[in-house]
Parts: sequence; structure tokens; C-alpha cells
Amino acid sequence: VLTDLRMPGMNGATLADEMRRRHPALPVIVMSGDAAASLRTGSDQHVPFLRKPLDAATLTRAVRASLDG
Repeated sequence: VLTDLRMPGMNGATLADEMRRRHPALPVIVMSGDAAASLRTGSDQHVPFLRKPLDAATLTRAVRASLDG
């Protein structure tokens, strides 16, 4: 799952927590372009966090690392 931190209705940290609760092995990456944003998840502190803007190579490496576990 690749999600933004800021979304209507639910933020990315909450989504990451919920996805990991339901599917513990599911890779989740959270990103944000908000300079003041920081990722704080409840149960899982090992969710990769990417700052936007980012280039394709950075995104590719993060996705590959998440898939490889």
C-alpha cells in the first residue's frame, strides 16, 4: 500500500495501522509533501515514510525494499 499522510476522512498513519492490523505482512509506505508532517503510527513504528517531492528512483527503492521485507 502506498498512501499519503494527509487524506480526507483518515490520515495515512491511521490507514497504515489499520492495514497492518488486518494484514500484518502487508507492506505499507506513507508519504507526504507537508514539511511539518511526521509519521506517527500506533502499533507499528516500522512503516517507511517518504518526503515529497521525490524522484522515481527513490520511490522504486522504497517499494522494492518493502516488497523484499
